Amino acid sequence: MSWATAKKTVTGAIAVAQTTGGEIWVAAGTYVERNILPAFLYLYGGFAGTETNRADRNVSANPSILDGGGVPTVVNSLYAGYFLSAVDGFTIQNGGLYTGGANPGISGYKGRGAGIYCQVTSPLIQNNTIRHNSLGNPFDSPNRTGYGAGIYTYLSYALIQDNIITENEILNNNSSAGSGGGIHCFRSMPTILRNTISNNRAISGAAIYGLHAFRGSLKIPSKTILFIPACRVTTWAQTREP
Repeated sequence: MSWATAKKTVTGAIAVAQTTGGEIWVAAGTYVERNILPAFLYLYGGFAGTETNRADRNVSANPSILDGGGVPTVVNSLYAGYFLSAVDGFTIQNGGLYTGGANPGISGYKGRGAGIYCQVTSPLIQNNTIRHNSLGNPFDSPNRTGYGAGIYTYLSYALIQDNIITENEILNNNSSAGSGGGIHCFRSMPTILRNTISNNRAISGAAIYGLHAFRGSLKIPSKTILFIPACRVTTWAQTREP
């Protein structure tokens, strides 16, 4: 209700606010925790801790950092509806043990969505820096490969805009496994707009990977997405031809 009586963790704020819904304003600081984002909750970072109006926040001057502590997933969104939740104005990092590409296949975690995981939900993901998230281990069984180190979407129409998605990695080095260093979209149709996607690593789709496009497609308006060198886009159609 006020900055003076604010919860000390994002997890604590979500636990209270999920019964009524609404906005959660997060002051600058590093929060080492992993959160489940339900419907009707909107997370906003970038506050100094004195504001009374959301428009007064300054995301660059007041970094609100959600840190997974080396364990994925940092923000988990499940069955939360269409544009009924938001993650806006955060640095989302350390979902998994980031190696900078060193020793691929030795370190890292299997799974999906080390930074942000979306399943049957379409949140607003905007104004974030999503970095240093890591997935994958080729010594796991084939169904334990890494997909979407930065963001993973499944049956999702998420709006992904104005983010910096950088230095996320899929460590699988098997040619049939591990994809979507920046973003992995599976049976989804997100809108990907005005993002800077750079220096992400994956055997397939270092920047963005879209699978089963016949059941959905990626909406990437022209001239709105910047790829810095060493990123590659791979999309499979129904025939599974590149």
